[in-house]
Amino acid sequence: MPDFSKFLALKSLELCGNKLTEVPGYLLPITRFLEYDFRNNSLNKLGWDWSETQIERISVLKVDGNPLDCACPMPERLIKIVGELEVI
Repeated sequence: MPDFSKFLALKSLELCGNKLTEVPGYLLPITRFLEYDFRNNSLNKLGWDWSETQIERISVLKVDGNPLDCACPMPERLIKIVGELEVI
């Protein structure tokens, strides 16, 4: 996966249908109100190494079509944010 962390003006990141198995935090930008579309990949965990700043700035998170393991550790803040968002 390319390093998107340098794209500070990025507003939306669409990576659906790419067979991704992880989305490492060090590759994600820290911008305001970012929309992530990770639908239809092979993600089984999400956000395990994302910074709190990255998590707080998510405005839309699309993750359907992934074999997410709900028993895997997920940052408490991400669980709260995801609960507040409309997960599509």
